[in-house]
Amino acid sequence: CQDLTENITLVMLCHSY
Repeated sequence: CQDLTENITLVMLCHSY
């Protein structure tokens, strides 16, 4: 997924997989 630096939570969840 895209690295959304604006939303840390989304980034963590995205890289959580």
